[in-house]
Amino acid sequence: MPGAPMTLQDQLVLSIRQYRAILLELNRLEADLSALPSEQLVAFAQAFSEQQEEAAQTDRQIEEALAAAGGAAEPALNQQRVALMHQVQERNRLLSQKLHGMMSVISDELSQLRSGRSAMAGYGGARDSKGATISRNY
Repeated sequence: MPGAPMTLQDQLVLSIRQYRAILLELNRLEADLSALPSEQLVAFAQAFSEQQEEAAQTDRQIEEALAAAGGAAEPALNQQRVALMHQVQERNRLLSQKLHGMMSVISDELSQLRSGRSAMAGYGGARDSKGATISRNY
């Protein structure tokens, strides 16, 4: 039935699918991180944000269903879901550290390029006046 509310079990299965998809995307990002152009990284971030919002919405529905059921849940499905949530959290933490490290390196490189450019700007040197006398006389 298209408009029927989902059961708690259905919601848990959906949540597990969502967290598996998120974990798969995080693993793919980690593998491709250094080779991704910035445009693809921005597109990934937008898609990832949407995935997270969908998972958060499912989580809210599960919390409501658990509250209505007095906290009774499908133990095996709930344990699997919680384990996936922890894996996503850990992968996210590791990727965040890796991204912060990469950003720090890029920032340092940009700073060095800027200081190098300003240092090179100071090397104007005097114009070579050799031959100027000959050109004026002829």
